[in-house]
Amino acid sequence: MKSYNQFSENIDKAAALRQKQQDAVSKHKESGTGTTELSGSRTDTPEHDADVGAQQKLAARLAAKRKAAKRSAMAASIKSEIQQDSKRDK
Repeated sequence: MKSYNQFSENIDKAAALRQKQQDAVSKHKESGTGTTELSGSRTDTPEHDADVGAQQKLAARLAAKRKAAKRSAMAASIKSEIQQDSKRDK
């Protein structure tokens, strides 16, 4: 019975806290002090240097991947040409 009483007290505390939070939110909404638009959005502020650096690193990585894919494609085509030539010679 003691654990049930503690459980019901905890439920009551949680409900009171939830109601308090909802009251604070509704009070804030009614006061109109909140902004309707997000302040400091990405279009308003210049890009941070870390963002630019990250974008440059990403672009370099993608360029390296494309270059490696081209090399492997060329190696595969050369290998297939060699195999075809060796088949023709036989």
